[in-house]
Amino acid sequence: MKYLLIIFILLSSAQLVAQEICNNGLDDDNDGFIDLNDTDCFCEGLVPASLIPNPSFEEMSCCPTTEGDLDCANDWIQASEPTTDYVHTCGVLANPFLPYNGAAPLPFPDGEGGVGFRDGKSGNANYKEYAGACLLESMNIGVEYTLDFFVGFHDQPGSTTFPMALFATTECGNLPFGINNIQFGCPTNGPGWTQLGEFSASGVNEWVNVVFTFTPTQEYTAIALGPACQPHPEFDLHPYFYFDRLLLFESSAIGIPFSNITGGICTNDLSLEVEGNDQYTYQWYKDGIAIVGETNSTIELAESSDVEGVYSVLIDTDQNACFTSQEFLLEIPEYEGSFEGSFCEGEIYEWNDESYDAPGLYDQMLIASDGCDSMVTLNLIELKHSAFGFEDVICEGTPYELYDINTELGGVFETTIMNSVGCDSLITVSLELVESNEGIELGMDEEINLGDEIDIIPVWYDPNMVNFVWTNNNNVILGEESSLEDLLLLESTTFYVYGEDENGCIALDTIDVRVDRNIDIFIPNIFTPNRDGANDFFGLFGNPAVQSIKDLYIYDRWGELVHEDHDQLLRTYRGWDGKFKSEDVVPGVYAYLVTFTIIDGTEEVFSGDVTVLR
Repeated sequence: MKYLLIIFILLSSAQLVAQEICNNGLDDDNDGFIDLNDTDCFCEGLVPASLIPNPSFEEMSCCPTTEGDLDCANDWIQASEPTTDYVHTCGVLANPFLPYNGAAPLPFPDGEGGVGFRDGKSGNANYKEYAGACLLESMNIGVEYTLDFFVGFHDQPGSTTFPMALFATTECGNLPFGINNIQFGCPTNGPGWTQLGEFSASGVNEWVNVVFTFTPTQEYTAIALGPACQPHPEFDLHPYFYFDRLLLFESSAIGIPFSNITGGICTNDLSLEVEGNDQYTYQWYKDGIAIVGETNSTIELAESSDVEGVYSVLIDTDQNACFTSQEFLLEIPEYEGSFEGSFCEGEIYEWNDESYDAPGLYDQMLIASDGCDSMVTLNLIELKHSAFGFEDVICEGTPYELYDINTELGGVFETTIMNSVGCDSLITVSLELVESNEGIELGMDEEINLGDEIDIIPVWYDPNMVNFVWTNNNNVILGEESSLEDLLLLESTTFYVYGEDENGCIALDTIDVRVDRNIDIFIPNIFTPNRDGANDFFGLFGNPAVQSIKDLYIYDRWGELVHEDHDQLLRTYRGWDGKFKSEDVVPGVYAYLVTFTIIDGTEEVFSGDVTVLR
């Protein structure tokens, strides 16, 4: 990576007598200020301002408590329907619904927070999460820009290589995209978005710096960052990654971010690195005071009583100029946590190779995922066993089942189940054996014609029956009386009746009713519309299976339509009166075409001739 170096003058003791020497860790001029904290030592930092607001996710309105809390980070937008996660040391450090513990590596590259992304999940390669932001100002066409950011990796399989992409739009209103569609995928699957670049990074339990340059062809006002469009090759393993410190700026203003931050302070292998150059000299500072002897492009830090502080490196070039890196705030996390555990009376509770048999508060010092100490308090609660008893009735000859009790006899029975708190619960049931009823009888199966109504009445049932339930072969409840009456069936049906006596004993019987589709339609071939009161109308007739006349058309011998009717109930249809345009038609033969609607939803079509006589 090449950086444009902006030159500032570093004032040293060689220039002025009794001035501060800026790299020895001493207060040479006795003014109470040491090295870079002294105004005599001036070397401007070169970290440029980012077009992305809140680039390190440090400005927030709330601490994240679960997945999808990106709204807690000021100025950031949930760009996609699958929700990006906000993570912070004040709240959660991972999506709690991942099938593994994939916490963000600590410390964060800048501050105490970042964001986490899914790139697919088991069975769904297109489940991709993106974060978006409206830029502080639009990009200029034809000007080279640099995106400098960090990608965080945990150590779970499938999450050590991340193919990612940067997308941009000219309208901030295009955020969010793919609303209500978790299968939408990347932004370019819809209108208004352009992919500016695609890149890949790999790591394990570390943050990796990624630098990308591009030249916009439009005045982009918003960006979205997340997975590349193609499916992640290991999407079934729930790939999950982190972003932090997103710097977007014109390349001409580029500064010196750290090229690599690896390891952790609590594991004594934290490493800060800037890009090395054999022609440059380096001096590392903590809280503005030189760390004597740390003169390489990399510094290794181990846990100690005074290791916390702000680290930076000052670089002298071969042209007698200097520039500084960004600052790195090192804090050793102090984790405290508590949780509630429970055990059933008489049992043992196991926690991290320790055994507990009494309720109370217990502390253990554990090692967090970043290697730092974590004090965890267990609130241990003792849960009680329970017992419950009741009486019930068993009908003679009918099996009685309750959990693992299965009997046809009366008596007292016991079984043990798990109660609501997970402990044993003793169930005792006293069964009274009662005489079963004499049942219910529906008689022989029936056969009817389509359109006929039928009553289903039991031939006999035990007089002690107090409840009835009727159902059909689709398990639809039809009634709760002792009989079913005035049934109009459209298809053959099996009926079930359940009878219950005053002891709760059940009786059951069934009956099959077959429905024959007998359609009987009569259409006369002659009528005499002379208004003598006999056969004055061309009427149509059918049995109860025929519901209505859907369409009726009557034509003369030249094919002219002389009469039509539509949607007429057959039982109220009067018929054609032999008129056309309010005038009597001439005697003769007329053709008809009629469509009948049957009560089962089907249709029947007839055609023929009718003779008009006067």
